[in-house]
Amino acid sequence: MLAHWSDTFHRIFDCIMAPIALLFNLSLLVIIKKYTPESLKTF
Repeated sequence: MLAHWSDTFHRIFDCIMAPIALLFNLSLLVIIKKYTPESLKTF
């Protein structure tokens, strides 16, 4: 019972955290690109 509950919790946790992490990474990339001068950009 405990293992099943833990597995369900991990699945819910992944479903919640995956989009948040994705949005965080995307916003971080946008901020880095915005504040990095053109001369320092390599991509």
